[in-house]
Amino acid sequence: TEVSLQAARGRLDGVFSSKVKEIKEALLRLLVHLEAELDFSEDEVEGLAVEALLEGLVNAGGRIERLLATYEEGRAIKDGVRVLILGRPNVGKSSLLNILLEQERAIVTPHPGTTRDVIEEAINLRGVPIRLMDTAGLRDTDDHAESIGVRLARERIETAELILFVIDASSVSFNEDMEILKSMEGKKVIVAANKTDLAPGRLEAKEAFSGHTVKFISALDSTGMEELKDAVYEEAIGHPYGAFSEASPGDLVATIRQRDSLVKALDGVKGARAALEQGLAREFIATDLRYSVDRLGEITGETTTEDILDRIFSGFCIGK
Repeated sequence: TEVSLQAARGRLDGVFSSKVKEIKEALLRLLVHLEAELDFSEDEVEGLAVEALLEGLVNAGGRIERLLATYEEGRAIKDGVRVLILGRPNVGKSSLLNILLEQERAIVTPHPGTTRDVIEEAINLRGVPIRLMDTAGLRDTDDHAESIGVRLARERIETAELILFVIDASSVSFNEDMEILKSMEGKKVIVAANKTDLAPGRLEAKEAFSGHTVKFISALDSTGMEELKDAVYEEAIGHPYGAFSEASPGDLVATIRQRDSLVKALDGVKGARAALEQGLAREFIATDLRYSVDRLGEITGETTTEDILDRIFSGFCIGK
């Protein structure tokens, strides 16, 4: 998508790396001062004030946390999101797929069990690449081909990142739907209450699925489709569509490796802050800071051991 392209360009231009380098540089300045105090105490290096050290740690920790908060959005834009359309037979799953694709990709008939295989197609939803998967209706069946489709549908639950659980809003009871929903525990689920042209705004559906996001739609006349798309975007990205974001696409954390290094760097900053607030020796603070700087270096590809010594000798009156 266009947004994916912007993110890729930003990464190639070093936009994300520059953000990490800024944080690393701020921590490195603190570390250099601490190392100078510890290793060259005989040269009477002026100690860094507790207030200044704490301010630096709080600021760096906040900047790392803001970067980490972009991971869901960055990963979704870079790799796309696998969205599984699931539900009982004849609730309108294939009709929903066709509307989202804006083409007749899946066969739609009034007869339950029409879809036998998993149908996969990609769409651009608000700039996010989405891989849609339409599946066979979940039910017990003696039909061999349909039973294979049901099995494939259940297997896709494990790999799906978001589930569009389609229900019939005109239904008298949602007991079967609730039983199916139990198999999705731990998954992101949006309940698409279809057939509102037959039963508009059913309060029963809202009450039955009160623990989930419920969107009322009609696959017959496309009612509620924009609201459903907004809900899919918000679940995939982590914030509402159109919400103001300080980060540009190139600023976003896009890989697990980047996220893990940032998490470890944040742990180091938190450890240094805890040591400072507990009044521990500055060796402990320096050790945690060095760990954070090294973890940020994993992202930028930089090492800092020699750099620290160079900075100490250039920035302080050591041995003069």
